[in-house]
Amino acid sequence: MLDLTYRRRLWDVILDSLLIGIAYYLAFLTYYGAGMNDERLTIFFQTLPIALGCAYLSFVILRVYRGVWRYVGINELIVFLQAAFGSSVLLLAVMFLLDAVGLIPGYTEFTPIIPILFGLYLFVGLAASRSSFKLLDVLSARRMHSRKLPILIFGAGDKGEMALRWILMNPDFNYQPVGFLDDDPYLRGRQIHGVVVLGGQDSLIHHLEMSKAVGVILAGIDPKSQVGRYIIDECKIRRIWVRSVTLEFEIIEMGNDNGPVSF
Repeated sequence: MLDLTYRRRLWDVILDSLLIGIAYYLAFLTYYGAGMNDERLTIFFQTLPIALGCAYLSFVILRVYRGVWRYVGINELIVFLQAAFGSSVLLLAVMFLLDAVGLIPGYTEFTPIIPILFGLYLFVGLAASRSSFKLLDVLSARRMHSRKLPILIFGAGDKGEMALRWILMNPDFNYQPVGFLDDDPYLRGRQIHGVVVLGGQDSLIHHLEMSKAVGVILAGIDPKSQVGRYIIDECKIRRIWVRSVTLEFEIIEMGNDNGPVSF
């Protein structure tokens, strides 16, 4: 297992060397454009090892390699942004010091704009590569849409988003969310992970019939509430199943916890 982990990390490092090299070259190419002559290309190759070293140092400091590609989210994207522009700052600092001692000829051709562009392209590369598994999951799920059962999710809040992600991450459920329903008028027409908020309680019957949904998931809606009972009654008439999203931390061993927490 340990050997497999090191192999995976080695693959990450090899891939990142390619990303760093491409990002650094694009920074030169973007800044100089048609003026990218042999002299500037030489500076690129001379300083590329420095860019690699600065980027890897920034990645290690900010723990870029601790994340799991399949579960990239906002927190990881923030880390990638910090690591990318941390690489820029380190590169600029190192180049300034090397120029001060006269070790880098032609430093006048190395404008501070290049490290900034380098950080921008590096962030895009990190985000794209680390999000590749999610992209593949989405593409795979879309190819299977025709074989999945259409359902509606009532509740476009945190629970609804969580339910949608759980369904998309688990194709064995065999569900295809065709829309959200929510009574918040400001959410109408908006999308959550590509699924549209179609309407609210007043349009439930219409969307049940139009979508040909086989089921409704209550997300953040109490089944015993007036809205919950209305949804259940209308679905019962049409022989549509209704399920509720429940997340609970169950206590296995008592400690200082005050009790189970449900959402």
